[in-house]
Amino acid sequence: RRQIERDAETERFDPNLFADRDSALARIGKLPSKRRKKVQHKVDYTADDFARRLSFDPAAQIMDVDFSNFIFHHSGDVNAFYDFIEARIAETGRPWYFLVNYENCRIYEEAWVSYASRGKRLNLASSLGSVRYAPGSETEETIRMRAESQDFRPNIRNTREAALARIAEMKT
Repeated sequence: RRQIERDAETERFDPNLFADRDSALARIGKLPSKRRKKVQHKVDYTADDFARRLSFDPAAQIMDVDFSNFIFHHSGDVNAFYDFIEARIAETGRPWYFLVNYENCRIYEEAWVSYASRGKRLNLASSLGSVRYAPGSETEETIRMRAESQDFRPNIRNTREAALARIAEMKT
């Protein structure tokens, strides 16, 4: 109150009082925003980049996702790839066993939250079971750590053959 009274006696005083609502709203519109601007990531890949990394084997009920030598830079890359995967699964109209190749895959910190969220949601909606293979030490360690904190078993194998054998076990 004392500060307002002191400021009222100076020329910089602005009482923020208006005769009508429109004038008050106009003033609010001129004030600087304190909100953070929404981050818009430029997706680093195209649908063609994703298409060559996704295949379906209807006889074996396996959807093969090839993340080898792929980098998820940020949530934009994650969302674009998972949107593509979800659309292809929807076209098939059925659930699949997910076989995921992580050979030399990198998932940057900026992408992990989206990656984990989208992966979990996809697994719950469309997976009969997931097996990951060849993740490489850094990615494997992060996947295992995050899996433990989320209370799920990551099903990581060293080779494609071992991953296929695990899917065969899951089927029985």
